[in-house]
Amino acid sequence: MKKMPPKCATDTLDNPLWQFALGIYAHTEVQQRLLQLQDEHSADVLLLLLQLWLHQRGDGWPDAELPSRYLLWREQMIWPLRRLRRQLDKTVPLRASLQQVEIEAEQQGLAYLWQWLALQERSSTALAQCWQVGCATDDVQASERIQQLLVVAEQASN
Repeated sequence: MKKMPPKCATDTLDNPLWQFALGIYAHTEVQQRLLQLQDEHSADVLLLLLQLWLHQRGDGWPDAELPSRYLLWREQMIWPLRRLRRQLDKTVPLRASLQQVEIEAEQQGLAYLWQWLALQERSSTALAQCWQVGCATDDVQASERIQQLLVVAEQASN
């Protein structure tokens, strides 16, 4: 059984999951696939990034429920900021400011996931199920695209 050291639970916003997310998201093809899953299949990009990080480490998806702290933060902060930003024309200066605040909210969301993950035991290398990252349970195309994303992310990491 793999369990992260307890000290990791006290890490703040700048943690290994955040650093991984910044690095992998910088790859254009990974970014495009993440946004496609978000826009076309309602996938949660932060949960997909968590899946990519776990996969890269050879860790499985935790059996525990996602933390309510993260779910509440996502619903009350991340999603509303994203909706506001997307409503604005790309030429409106406020859009860039909202995008920066949205990224900061996502960083906090990943910190919540990081803290949760530090307390979870993962005994397998099982991948997250489609519904665990926000897609419909029977969304075969989303499942295929998640598998493709894993391959692209692995290639980007090498």
